[in-house]
Amino acid sequence: MKKIIIIIAFFLLIQTVYSQELVVNQIGFGKSYKEIIVSIANNGTKTFDGIEIYIDDKFYERINILLLPNNSINYIILTEPGEHMINIKTGNLNSTIKVINNEPENIQVKEQIQKKDYTKIYAIILVVLITATILYILFRKPKL
Repeated sequence: MKKIIIIIAFFLLIQTVYSQELVVNQIGFGKSYKEIIVSIANNGTKTFDGIEIYIDDKFYERINILLLPNNSINYIILTEPGEHMINIKTGNLNSTIKVINNEPENIQVKEQIQKKDYTKIYAIILVVLITATILYILFRKPKL
């Protein structure tokens, strides 16, 4: 029984290592919300000749490139807003990621009309008038 479990674990481990030769990751977004930047990496020991990109199981594009071992490329994929499955294939290897790109909300800038506050100006004028009145009363010449 132990031998069967070890053999099953061995085959599962081989499949996991084998499938990780081709790795795709989302790096971010481009200049617009429709652009998704992905990194396609060759973590294996063989050179990949040609990479096919599928979006939601539909063929998107073939990249004619030689991707050397332990190298990667960045690629921009144009999609419509929403949730998408991006599948990268080369030979019998594939790697899939799920990406979500949402259209930014329309931001409406409300114009705010600001009333000018003349309170400070009125206060300054009032202080000047009161000061002038007090100075006038104090320094006026008495009538003889």
